[in-house]
Amino acid sequence: MEKKLKAVVIIGIVGAAAAIAITAGIMLYPVPVLRLSTTTSVNDSGLMNILIPDFETRFKCDIRLTPKGTGAAIADGSNGDADLILVHSRTSELAFVAAGNGTRRACFMYNDYIVVGPNSDPCGIDGMTNVTKAFTYLHDNLTLSSNPVTGPCWVSRNDSSGTHTKEKSIWALAPPHKSSGSIITGESWYVCANNGMGATLTMTYEKHGYTLSDRATWYAYEATIGGDMKILVQNDPSSTLINPYSFILVNATKYPETNLDLAQKFVAFCLSPYGLAKIEAYQQNGHSLFTICWNNTAPYDVCNSLTDDLNFWNAKVTEYGMNTLL
Repeated sequence: MEKKLKAVVIIGIVGAAAAIAITAGIMLYPVPVLRLSTTTSVNDSGLMNILIPDFETRFKCDIRLTPKGTGAAIADGSNGDADLILVHSRTSELAFVAAGNGTRRACFMYNDYIVVGPNSDPCGIDGMTNVTKAFTYLHDNLTLSSNPVTGPCWVSRNDSSGTHTKEKSIWALAPPHKSSGSIITGESWYVCANNGMGATLTMTYEKHGYTLSDRATWYAYEATIGGDMKILVQNDPSSTLINPYSFILVNATKYPETNLDLAQKFVAFCLSPYGLAKIEAYQQNGHSLFTICWNNTAPYDVCNSLTDDLNFWNAKVTEYGMNTLL
């Protein structure tokens, strides 16, 4: 009788604990986890807020999102600390794959970079489309007129992100750095934010400075950082300012603990007609933030994926039944 009573008590306790857990929304059994390291610009744009909850609900999983600069996200993949990365620095992406750390790169969307700064524009670059020329003007005028305390200044992310890499590549093309390929160092007007895109935009506004931003994050932050700042340089006729984004799987052969199946499902979800439509329809303050380039539909070579990778991912979209999502 005593044993039966103890059993009843134990069952009752377990049942009560289960009821409490369910009421509190706690999962009693572990759900699959996807470790996604993504560039801060995508995260700051708000796009992941419309993709991730939808996917988690449909596939009963948990996506652990880690926003950081592209260089840091690639480092996560190289160390096996992520299952999937979403980044935007083509040269670094190809090196990551070539080193055997990543597989099946899928370049699927793009926007562009812009130079933003104060409405007063003391450096006189407003309306320029040649970004290399604009950087030359910035260098010459900031060097002549900058006060290290009150500005104007240039604010660099300085975080090895895709945006920081792009910024350095433009400085290296702009005189007086073109001959040596060097970039700005040690100048009083060159301020290092050491932070993500959103935080860098906020610092730029506070310092009445200039910076390079992806267009998506600018539109997401434009209304919150005040009205004394605007786009000054955009629409370079070359592909210099084009900003493509890619998914890359972390090599599951090199890192067996990688959740390859869930990583593939999330990419296939985003590359499905349903996922691509959600991305293309996404807006901030009335502005579309991303243009789809999946299946090499963009007029820029930098947005292309390898044919073998296109075929792989299109087959995965079909295999996982993503073509029929509503």
